[in-house]
Amino acid sequence: MGIIPFYICMNDSGVWIQDFALKYFQTFASHYISYLERNAAMVKYLLTYDQIKQYGNEKSISLLVKDIDLLVTHKANNDVF
Repeated sequence: MGIIPFYICMNDSGVWIQDFALKYFQTFASHYISYLERNAAMVKYLLTYDQIKQYGNEKSISLLVKDIDLLVTHKANNDVF
């Protein structure tokens, strides 16, 4: 078992909770993939939703793919969650 380092930087005011949730997931997923790949350089740039989904498909991480599909669908429909 290891520790997954995670860092997120956002303004503390004027942030809509949905935007925060999307940024949080994207940051966490990017850092998680960086950890799995043992590649600290990957942390410098966030992966896109497509890149996260592609990684999930390639590594058979179905939960990651399902989460991305859900977030992208809600974002495209401007749903509030």
